[in-house]
Amino acid sequence: MSHKYRDCMKQEDQLNIQAWLDGEIAPQKALKIVEQMENSSTAKALAEEMKAVESILKIGEKPVFLNDTREFYWSQIERQINTETPMPTAEE
Repeated sequence: MSHKYRDCMKQEDQLNIQAWLDGEIAPQKALKIVEQMENSSTAKALAEEMKAVESILKIGEKPVFLNDTREFYWSQIERQINTETPMPTAEE
């Protein structure tokens, strides 16, 4: 994200726009975000930049195929977690 948007907008507004683009905002809040973008050229430009970045990432993303089953893949992760030494707590 460009520095010019960080200087002009609150971080919460930036995160709300990103969540709206991702479809993670409740309908009532989405209306407020759309209204904000209609009334603010900065908010609108930020949303357009985020859409462009998302589009570029999707185009450049290569599909990944695993030869192993999903269960085997996750069992390997679980096994690795279980073999690691737990971090000491504050009391230790």
